[in-house]
Amino acid sequence: MHDWECNAELCGHLSTLILNNDGLLCHNRDMQSNTLGPFEIKSGSFGLGAYAIEEIAKNTFIGEYTCEIYDSSTIELHSPYQKHSKYNYAFDLVDKSLIGDALSVGNGTRYINHSSAEINIKPRIKLVNAEHKIAFYSTRKIARGEELLFDYGKDYWKGQEL
Repeated sequence: MHDWECNAELCGHLSTLILNNDGLLCHNRDMQSNTLGPFEIKSGSFGLGAYAIEEIAKNTFIGEYTCEIYDSSTIELHSPYQKHSKYNYAFDLVDKSLIGDALSVGNGTRYINHSSAEINIKPRIKLVNAEHKIAFYSTRKIARGEELLFDYGKDYWKGQEL
C-alpha cells in the first residue's frame, strides 16, 4: 500500500492549500520540496550512518530515498557490482515488482542503517506525479546526535551471512 502526494493543479481540495510568496503550496508535498531533513553522514559502528543534527519531531519528513527504479525481473543485470562489493542499496517497491537502487544515484538517505529493535524512522511508498518514490518519516522524537535507523526487512538478509 502506498500514499500519494498532491499535485496542486489536479488536487481540487483548496482547503489543503495555503498562500505564500511562491503562490499556492499544498501541505501534502513533502517529496516535491526536494529537501533532506536535519541529518548528517558520518562514521558509525557499521561504516557510514545518518545522524540527527538537531532534535527531530515525530512524523517529520526526513527525505526521499533517491534511486534508480527498474523492473525486478532485470535485477541480475543490475547486481554484479553489489554481489562483488557487498554493498546493497536495493529497495523493493510495489509488491516486489519494482526495485529502487541507490548505488549510483542515491543521496544521504542511502546511509540510513538497519535496526530491528531501535527503529526511529520508517519508509513509506508514495505516488508522486505518477511515479513511485520512497519517503522516510520519523516514528518518534529523535534526539540530536542519534543515528537514524529503520528495519530493512527479512528479505534484505536472505542469502547474506551476518
